[in-house]
Amino acid sequence: MLTSEEEPPNHLPPPTLDSLPPESLHGIFSRLPLSSAGRFAAACSTFAAAFVSLSNTDALFRGALLARLGLLAHYPTAAELEGDAEIAWRDYLREIHLLFCMLGKLGRIDHCGQKYLRWCNGEAADSAQVRHALLGLSLLPPAIEQLYDEKSGMLTEDGQLIIQFWLVGMNTVKERELRALIAKLQILKSQDTNPEARDAVLDLESATEEMICQSGIPLLELLQDDCDADEPSMYFPLSDAQIEAATRHFDVHRFCKLLRWAASDDQGGESASEAASRVPKSKPGGPRLRIMMAEIEQIQCRTIDKFLKVVDLGIVQKICGGSPELRFDNRQAGAFVQLHRLAQCDVDKNVSYWA
Repeated sequence: MLTSEEEPPNHLPPPTLDSLPPESLHGIFSRLPLSSAGRFAAACSTFAAAFVSLSNTDALFRGALLARLGLLAHYPTAAELEGDAEIAWRDYLREIHLLFCMLGKLGRIDHCGQKYLRWCNGEAADSAQVRHALLGLSLLPPAIEQLYDEKSGMLTEDGQLIIQFWLVGMNTVKERELRALIAKLQILKSQDTNPEARDAVLDLESATEEMICQSGIPLLELLQDDCDADEPSMYFPLSDAQIEAATRHFDVHRFCKLLRWAASDDQGGESASEAASRVPKSKPGGPRLRIMMAEIEQIQCRTIDKFLKVVDLGIVQKICGGSPELRFDNRQAGAFVQLHRLAQCDVDKNVSYWA
């Protein structure tokens, strides 16, 4: 014990985080958001070694994957991901990135005169909106009856939440893109620019106005001054309940299978002549993405609320079991049946590629 006259020893280094034992660092990592834990791991080799030695290291990539897909109501800590390590999330994250790149090679969707594709004309095949459409499609169960209540014949609560996450989420994704575009535009406008830069601003402004017209979002909603808010007020918000329901039903293997199928240009085992007679391959965006986006618009343009209230199990089963022409009796139900068939990845011959 030091007396008042004695000086403290100066040969001991000051305590630092990287001097803590791995067990202590594990405790710190488990209480941090994954993004913060990852930044710590990149800071020095001691943190990196402790991070890699966590028992559920691979499960940490689940959070990164779900966050990228918009499937997290909040960003989990490492401790909340315990028990998910049986899936190779790191490998799936890498595979999904490569599949998104494959989608991009399909080019941009061109409506080619089809009115149900005008809303997404010029959309890149790997855009955030197309990715969300494919994500929602992957949430549909193998049997369409699983979404409905047997007694009432209407969508179950979980079924409604999944549909809302999927279809309302299309507008949510587009709104986020628009807000980011408008913010960029306002920054450029506020700066002194040369004539060439001013031309770029005008081009961006024109593209933004076109997107606003297609989105149906009031301009004032997009221009509201909420940049400093923690959670901007969205015109098309997604609730935590909708996101959590989607996360519960998310199957990463099924999603990868759907992405791989959508990115391919083959026609489900048909001969080249049969495929060419049904689906011209020259149309930009790929036949499967085009029909998916067109059928989604068939539902959206007649309102999602109407779909949730009117399209019951009886109508859906009638279309599933009858002739293809029955889908014209209820356009929303017919579109939904087509979308469910697309979600199965292996029934091209039962899908009408009219777009």
